Amino acid sequence: MSTIRIRLRPIIFALVALAAALALIGTGTAAAQPTLDRIQFAPGANGASVAGSIVRGDTNAFLVEASAGQTMTIDISSVEANAVFAVYGPNGDELRFEQVSATITLPASGDYLIDVGSVRGNTTYELYVTIT
Repeated sequence: MSTIRIRLRPIIFALVALAAALALIGTGTAAAQPTLDRIQFAPGANGASVAGSIVRGDTNAFLVEASAGQTMTIDISSVEANAVFAVYGPNGDELRFEQVSATITLPASGDYLIDVGSVRGNTTYELYVTIT
């Protein structure tokens, strides 16, 4: 066997091992899929709250339907003050990122996505959404 093949053998084994590890990571179930729920307001109400928890690295996502020109107020609270949210408009534009409180005049009609995450560790939170 040539010396080139002997020298390349450890590199080839390392690449095969890396490919196998990446394949296992891609098909594993270690990371939970984010949830996506619609926030519903009670008849006659202009606000609602939802409670949840997040494992580090995951997010919970919520859809809220609203009209252009309305005002959405969002607040989040958590025991360790580590829960935050991002807001995306119907066209996918990011309106807010890593916030604990926001008031937004909505630019378009449609579904707004509120994505809740954690800035450190696991978190349990309560999210308050009001639309006027």
